[in-house]
Amino acid sequence: MSKTVAQTEFRVALKHITTARQLARISNDTGLQEDVGPGILKSVTVTALRNFGHGFVQGLFARADARDRITGEPTPEAPRLIWDVLGTIDRLPFHLLARAEYDEVGRKPLGDGFVAVPVREFRGALIRPFESKGMDVGLNFFLASGYGGQTLETLALLTFRAHYGPTAQVVHHSIVAVGWLGDHLGRPMRASWRQPFWGWS
Repeated sequence: MSKTVAQTEFRVALKHITTARQLARISNDTGLQEDVGPGILKSVTVTALRNFGHGFVQGLFARADARDRITGEPTPEAPRLIWDVLGTIDRLPFHLLARAEYDEVGRKPLGDGFVAVPVREFRGALIRPFESKGMDVGLNFFLASGYGGQTLETLALLTFRAHYGPTAQVVHHSIVAVGWLGDHLGRPMRASWRQPFWGWS
């Protein structure tokens, strides 16, 4: 469903999907998704887009519920909530351009009572194009909070198998970078400097 209100375009999508099998949790042994059986997925996605004379703003909200059709338990590692906001401004003082985006993936069940930590990311860029010289100079940043690849690790002991929490995960680092992009004799050239540091909580 799509509708324009006050020069803003809104889109709403509702989904109700029943599956004979679901691929969800990633196996630590094979790196492949595991079949967790028949499931049912319900989701709603809302997007809003507003164009301006020198840029635009877009927002997205997505909410989903994935469950096992037989037990009614939540599907492990299936995302439940996603926020995303993106904006650009193409005309700033000194011929600068600006880009920024914030997105968040909310908590999701990992199975056996464990819940993943939300992942938040904020990225942006400030760019100064030099069209007459065929090059751009920019400052980019990426701020992150949370962990990627959160999953449960299963240890096979002598007489039983035990879960030891979301130990398989990757820390998200924040980055500040200065870059140059140009063209020399028809060949693209790029140079950059990056400085990683810890993300915010």
